[in-house]
Amino acid sequence: MRYWRRLVLLSSITGLSCAVGAPSALAAAVPASQTADYSSDETDDSPMMLQPMVVTASRTLEPLANTTMRTQVLEGEDIERLQSRDLADALRLVPGIQLREIHGRTGKEVHLQGFNGDRVLVLVNGQPVSATTGSTVDVTQLTALDVERIEVVPGAASSLYGSAAMGGVVNVITRQQPSQLRLLSEAGSYGDDELSDSLAPQRHYLVSAGLNSEAWSGQVSIDRRDSSEVDLNPDSYASNGFDGSKTNSNAQLGYHWNTSDANSGGVNVGVSHYLEDLQQRLSETTNKYEDLVRRGINLSAYQNSANGRFGLTAMAQQQYDATLQENTDSNIDAGRLQRKAHYRQQKVSAEWASAGDLLSLANGPTLQLVAGIEHFREDIKQHKRQLKLGDLQDYETDTDDASDGVVVTDSITYTDIGDGLLEMRSVEVGGKRNSTDVFSQATLGLGPKNPDSGAADFTIGVGLRAQYDSDFGSHLAPTLSARQNWSMGGDWQLQTRQSWGAGYRVGNLKERHYTFDHSIYGYIVEGNPDLEPERSVSTQASVLVTNKHSWHVEMSVFQNRIGDLIETENTGTIDPSTGATIYSYGNIEEARTRGYELSSQWQINRDLQQRVSFSYLDARDLGSDLPLPNRAKHHAKLIWLWDASDNINLNLMGEYEGSFYSSVTETALETSPAYWRWDLTASLSSDWYGFDQRWFGGIKNLTDSVRSGDDNYDRRPTEGRYIYAGFDFRF
Repeated sequence: MRYWRRLVLLSSITGLSCAVGAPSALAAAVPASQTADYSSDETDDSPMMLQPMVVTASRTLEPLANTTMRTQVLEGEDIERLQSRDLADALRLVPGIQLREIHGRTGKEVHLQGFNGDRVLVLVNGQPVSATTGSTVDVTQLTALDVERIEVVPGAASSLYGSAAMGGVVNVITRQQPSQLRLLSEAGSYGDDELSDSLAPQRHYLVSAGLNSEAWSGQVSIDRRDSSEVDLNPDSYASNGFDGSKTNSNAQLGYHWNTSDANSGGVNVGVSHYLEDLQQRLSETTNKYEDLVRRGINLSAYQNSANGRFGLTAMAQQQYDATLQENTDSNIDAGRLQRKAHYRQQKVSAEWASAGDLLSLANGPTLQLVAGIEHFREDIKQHKRQLKLGDLQDYETDTDDASDGVVVTDSITYTDIGDGLLEMRSVEVGGKRNSTDVFSQATLGLGPKNPDSGAADFTIGVGLRAQYDSDFGSHLAPTLSARQNWSMGGDWQLQTRQSWGAGYRVGNLKERHYTFDHSIYGYIVEGNPDLEPERSVSTQASVLVTNKHSWHVEMSVFQNRIGDLIETENTGTIDPSTGATIYSYGNIEEARTRGYELSSQWQINRDLQQRVSFSYLDARDLGSDLPLPNRAKHHAKLIWLWDASDNINLNLMGEYEGSFYSSVTETALETSPAYWRWDLTASLSSDWYGFDQRWFGGIKNLTDSVRSGDDNYDRRPTEGRYIYAGFDFRF
């Protein structure tokens, strides 16, 4: 009851503030760059709602205003203006999204409506990105440059995108490069926190080129980010940030025919390569090294006709991940641990979408349809090599003694290498799975067509996915969504959306088979092959009010009920050889996430725009009545964009995250403190000797809000005040 009272009270306050022109909140259902198209004429009445086209909500291209599923869009122009370097930096701008560090390694994952990164599907141009360990996608690995837009569909999207989309979908749409060469360079520093003496310890480079004609299109790009270690606590030897580099390389080539008529078609091939080489010191005797290589190839073909669009896609990715944990302290039993993981995924799909109304009735309902079939396969292997103190005779078995210096058990080979050291080699993981899915979604339009959007004012979407999984059998996931458009007189419009969906997720290969041996940190996480699939029911509703010129206000509410939620749990056992605590994955019988988001976008005048959002989240384990960890209840974002002149823009972004429980047990609740973070950016653009140039700079984390170096439960940022500058040239 208190939840709903807070909701009604906050709704009333927001409505009042909108009425008097006070700050409100960013309209999540409207693209971030839909600002008023002001010309030099102060009285220009160009509309704000420019009908941008989106694809994620229904798997077919349609205007954002016509989608039945609530969709958030972040335009590439805003990503560039606010100087986001990677996808994590860009997603900070989206209301309702929280970012968390991936436990046990570098990187960040997306939290959406209380679902963590294992349950949020991350796509690039509609194709899944392979996760670092077969589950959670590290969004710091994906560059945010040359992005056309990012589309976010919160809530269960399993009927359209399968098991991994139980919490929502993030789809990165890359930009079709014009025929030009682009050079970007940026350098910066974290000041006193830097361990490097270099003048510019943090560096970022981009080189990209595009070449396009009527029939052919092609582009190549290389994006590299170099960093040095940072240390928030100079009294300790350990560092808080990694030293190393992240490099993205991509190339695409396409051929298109009949581009000027309805029977157009084309084929595209794209290859990608990602390289990560990082190291971090953990103590005076302990260091960690991470090397990751990911390669991928995508093939696609499409053919348009008067009846619809038919498409074929094929994707293959493989990833090699090597981690070395090195400890030179002879008093520590586990001294050197090396893990090598090999993950592969392949996907092929065929899809058809109708070109328009299938009913063709003069004044009756309209019907559009999209349907397809997909086959997905993945496998993972992990090898471990460890040097440790010990006596080989302690591992002898009834069938194998230590006489030849080697003992072989069911899964581990022990070799005596002298000086009281043993070498252990094992194959810890050998999991694989595949699935075949058939899906469809029908969109039914009722009532007269809206003259602005070209769609019916009342629309209903019905979706269904049938999946057969090699390990878990058959499953059905239905969705039902609706949109209504109401005229409020003049240019004011009211849009309402409602959706209900059944989500599901099978335990991924990491949770079922992977072994995280972090004994060097004092813990081990073991996979559990007996996990049950997760199930969820998602209910959402939203209300959007806009005058299509300068003002958008939206309110949305959601609730997700999750059965058999997969979380780590303490097994209560200790590894006898290392003293590490052993954790495993288990099912929580029932959990719930619910909350609301309030947002608005206000074009104050032709030069100044304001965006504000506030999110509330309640995430609980209903069995124990304890909160789910690492999920903040309160989250606010504020953005001001000021065009100081035709060539100069200044931007200020603030983000507030409330305190939350970073560790939850039956006996103790550990808290991470609340904090504010502010970013100030500026850029100068001009056309010089026939090419575009942009000079930019800024200060991120202006107030230097960072975690306490000696608090293991503090989840505030590890990166403090960052001062940087750079240039972006396009020839």
